[in-house]
Amino acid sequence: MRIAYHNPWVQSAENQSYMSLAAAGCRAGIEVVHCATHQDIIASAPDFVLSVSSSVPKMVDLPSYLTVHAPRSFFLQTPSHMQNLLTYDGFLTISDSLDRFLRDVCFGVGRDDQPGFFYSTAQRAEAALAVDWDTVTTGGRLSVAYFGTNWDRRFPALFRALDRRGILHVYGPEAAWQDEGLGCYRGSVPFDGNAPQRVYAGCGMGLALMAEQWMRDDVISNRIFEIASVGAIPICPDMPWIRKWFGTAALYVDMTAPTEAIADRIAAHHAFCATDPAAVRDMSARVRAIFEAHFSAEILLDRLVRFHETRVQETAAARKAMPAAPDISVVVRCGGRDLPFVRRAVDSIRRQSYGRFHVVFMKYRDIDLSEILAEPPGAVASWQEVFIPGGGRAEMLFEGVRHTETEYFAVLDDDDFWLDHHFEDLFRAGRKIDPMFDSAFSGSIAFDYPIEFRPNQYCDRNVIRFGFDTDHIDMAAIQRAIGTNCFVARRDLVPDALLQVPPMHTAEDSVLVALVTRRSRPIFTYRATAFYRRDASDGSKWATHPSRREDECSLWLRVGLAWAPRWLSRASWPADAMRSLTEPPSEPTDLLHAEIMAIEHSTSWRLTAPLRVLGNLARFRRSGPSRIPLDATAAQLRALLASYHASTSRRLTAPLRRLAWLLRRR
Repeated sequence: MRIAYHNPWVQSAENQSYMSLAAAGCRAGIEVVHCATHQDIIASAPDFVLSVSSSVPKMVDLPSYLTVHAPRSFFLQTPSHMQNLLTYDGFLTISDSLDRFLRDVCFGVGRDDQPGFFYSTAQRAEAALAVDWDTVTTGGRLSVAYFGTNWDRRFPALFRALDRRGILHVYGPEAAWQDEGLGCYRGSVPFDGNAPQRVYAGCGMGLALMAEQWMRDDVISNRIFEIASVGAIPICPDMPWIRKWFGTAALYVDMTAPTEAIADRIAAHHAFCATDPAAVRDMSARVRAIFEAHFSAEILLDRLVRFHETRVQETAAARKAMPAAPDISVVVRCGGRDLPFVRRAVDSIRRQSYGRFHVVFMKYRDIDLSEILAEPPGAVASWQEVFIPGGGRAEMLFEGVRHTETEYFAVLDDDDFWLDHHFEDLFRAGRKIDPMFDSAFSGSIAFDYPIEFRPNQYCDRNVIRFGFDTDHIDMAAIQRAIGTNCFVARRDLVPDALLQVPPMHTAEDSVLVALVTRRSRPIFTYRATAFYRRDASDGSKWATHPSRREDECSLWLRVGLAWAPRWLSRASWPADAMRSLTEPPSEPTDLLHAEIMAIEHSTSWRLTAPLRVLGNLARFRRSGPSRIPLDATAAQLRALLASYHASTSRRLTAPLRRLAWLLRRR
């Protein structure tokens, strides 16, 4: 068994946890491979992926499970983290409150997932690492050890109060603690999986502190397990979860008390351990026994493997219980890219877990596909090649749909791909709502599109579309939510009479999306299973194409009148088309708004109220009798960015820097 431990962080607690998990895996014959990127995961060829951060989504076509160890507010207040969470195939936690949260979320989005019991904890300590109480107590070495990266400057007054009492030893990255002015700072330790345990064994006591949000949700950290693994005495916040599992084997403090009272209580615990060796030895034995029986990395790693095996069986059973696989036509526009691109797209069709596929290659340039077609077909039932020399994007798309003959159809450009359960998720979600649903769609992940989620740390696969981004759904909201490659739809939604090829160079995808959603609201899967290249150098360049202004006018007129989605109270009107005609061709109506939206969907913080306002301004919608001047909007955006950068400790993320660059171009 091989597990990819997906951890995007550097010099963090997750890096130390990996070393512990890898050591436990060696004892059990399980290989745990550290992976920072999707390339690392693919290269490791694992049986499944264990991800420890919701800052990044599921990235590869392998079973991927997320360990959930942050409070609920972390997800409920930050859309990107909730979206990333939902991309995963399963969830793992040891927290009772988070277990309930995950069950509620799964119920709400129509998933039957049950969370597994797992947390990245310390491995069983060797006998040599256990606390030697004779040496610690009689040698006067008894002290309280604390480990932390200090990323949120947690309880600085408490650390200063304990520093004055001379009982605390603090360990962590020097850069994180150098400005705290603590005499008890002892430096950093190696990321070898044993260093924290050695320190706790040498001190005899350990301090496990949680931030307010963690305590409010009864969510603990790995510190208590590292402390308990060597039989050191943990001092913890008085939380229900810790009381439930460790009872009187741990010592507690009321973190709602004044700072000096908390420091006094910790000092009293230290004095107790120094003066009552018999009681301390009993607590030491009990706390270590609890850890080894329930929470050692060896125990939890075994539970993780069994969770994965159960999930595989449940997925297979659920797939078997689905109705007979439908026939689905897939239109693939190709001709301008090399065979490896086309093969990746086609392979993602072959590997689909549900459906019989009929692939229609629409070739606008001659390209020899015989090498790809000679490979095992997998889920593909037939191939068809249609060559239209020099055909435009709109012509190839609409003619491709015209060549489809199955009950359902989908579109996949040759540089995009799907996860293998894409159509299984689409049909399962669609049929839950309506057995005869018209269309269903998934979220989209942009790849080869780096986003900085921490200074100098990037993720190049990010959720870019995830359902509707507003409660007020109009045609613009539909276009923002549904990409060309993320839907499946009934073919009868677009009879041949509607497949007149529009003279468009851009926005033809939006016309098709509008047509397939015209009869009923499309059903969202709450998964992100469609991958596409964002801002590719060989892409359509829609944002700067000289025909964009005319194309937008055609878009609104074609899908905003007789063929407007009938389930919308208002789709569009000639005024929308008129606005598109009055926009400068170098600055399309939705470009700045799209960049604003990218910030919210790809970063770990919510948009501030001013940014939300500017996001609306960037749409350049009518406001009363006069429109907001383009130059005024750009100036406000520039001023906002300058103010934001000057007044916050956060660095500008990649989307914000891109937005600033767009504004400088003006």
